[in-house]
Amino acid sequence: MRTESRTRQGRAVLAESAQITDNDSCLTISGQPHEVSGPTMRLTSYTDYTLRTLMYLAMHPEQLVTIQDIVSLHDISKNHLTKVVHQLGLSGLIETVRGRNGGIRLAKPADQIVIGDVIRMAESDFDMAECFQADSSQCAYARACHLKGVLHQATQAYLAVLDKVTLADITGANSANNPTGQPVTISLDLLTKKTTS
Repeated sequence: MRTESRTRQGRAVLAESAQITDNDSCLTISGQPHEVSGPTMRLTSYTDYTLRTLMYLAMHPEQLVTIQDIVSLHDISKNHLTKVVHQLGLSGLIETVRGRNGGIRLAKPADQIVIGDVIRMAESDFDMAECFQADSSQCAYARACHLKGVLHQATQAYLAVLDKVTLADITGANSANNPTGQPVTISLDLLTKKTTS
């Protein structure tokens, strides 16, 4: 019950700061409902926390943020998030400021952080099936199966979409097209426009 209460508080804070609300079946960004249903590709918790951290920092560009700020909002493990923040610092995506009034912030503008690059950095691998590891595959179909190629193409298509989206696109932060920093709605039209330009 306590966790549920903190999660609702976190959602309320996020909704207030980013104009985002959600329930079990629908996500609303800036007043536009987006149905969340059907099969989805799931990222690891590590990648999820990496994206949440970057989004929070993009939505608070003028301040140093503490790990505890993010932990409190999302009700996640401080130890786990500390590892995420450490890796983000090593990758050069965030800056860490030590000391009593220290914290973390983005190391570069949100419109220069490509989500596809973030996903590649955070995910350990994209092997969707055992056969992707040729040296350890036990599959009897490995020599004649074409599934591996299809799954590889699907993964590349997935990453190609993410390569067209920046942190600014998903948060509306630090964008020349959105100087107020208000969250924006990402639609397939936006991705199509980026593809054709």
